[in-house]
This record gives sequence, structure tokens and C-alpha cells, in this order.
Amino acid sequence: MQKTLLINPKKCTGCRTCELVCSLEHEGEFNPSLSRVTMINFPEEIVTIPVTCFHCQEPSCRQACPVGAIEKDDEIGAVVIDDNQCIGCNMCLMVCPIGVISMAGSSSKSHHAKCNLCDGEPECVDFCPGGALEYGRPDEVLWERKKKMAKHLRNLLEEAI
Repeated sequence: MQKTLLINPKKCTGCRTCELVCSLEHEGEFNPSLSRVTMINFPEEIVTIPVTCFHCQEPSCRQACPVGAIEKDDEIGAVVIDDNQCIGCNMCLMVCPIGVISMAGSSSKSHHAKCNLCDGEPECVDFCPGGALEYGRPDEVLWERKKKMAKHLRNLLEEAI
């Protein structure tokens, strides 16, 4: 099973470090508007959720690309755009169900941008202070979450007895 990026909204503090690290890694500057991760705020619920590419099993962006510039990297599980092949038709932007493909760079050197999992070493995961972003095999990551929750419940039961 491939690794994937998993988001735990309950751990997100809304610090936006993931956006800053991502923009620095990919565009060379601290600019959240250039990030491949977008923080969505829900002020009524006091919740912030990081949103990025889900790296779909059957990516609609890949299917819509008329020149085959979008591929799935089977080794790391990332859906990636080859800037050298891309003709800038924006079909990928229009069909992405999550809306996570954007334009980045200056107007003279703009390109389509989306998460590429930093070639298997996601910087956003490494720098997330709250641990809201995890990268790993889903079965392993979710198993660790279940164990942590079970331990918490055990402690609550012990306190109640």
C-alpha cells in the first residue's frame, strides 16, 4: 500500500506553517498564496482545516489533460504535472473536484501548481507543529490513531473506577 497525506483537523491549530513551508519549498518565498496547501477557516466553529490534493486513485485532472502532462507517480503515490508538457489549457483546474490546482509563479513564468508530496518527503508534514499532517501508509497511520484513542479511553475508564 502506498503512502498518502492524511489530515487530522482536530490537531490543526491554524498556524499556517504548512502554507509558508510549502511556498518556500516550491516557489522560494514565504507567500501563502503560492502554497499547494490552503487553510480553510470556519470561524463559527473555530476550526481551520488544511486542504490539498488527495492524489486520487483515478485523477480527473489526468483524464482531462489533452497532452498527458499529468501522471500518477506509482512509487510515492503523487499525482504530478509535467510543466514541460503542459500547454496551459486549464482543463485540470476546471475538473479538479477539490479545486486544489492553481497557477503559481510570475506572469511571465506561470505554471500549474499542486501538491507533489515533495517527491515523497512532504515538508508540510515535517514542519506541522500540531501534528495535523501525517504522511504514511493509511493502514499504519490509522492504526496508530486507533491505539492512541484506545489508550485514552482506557485511562478515562481507570480514572472512573
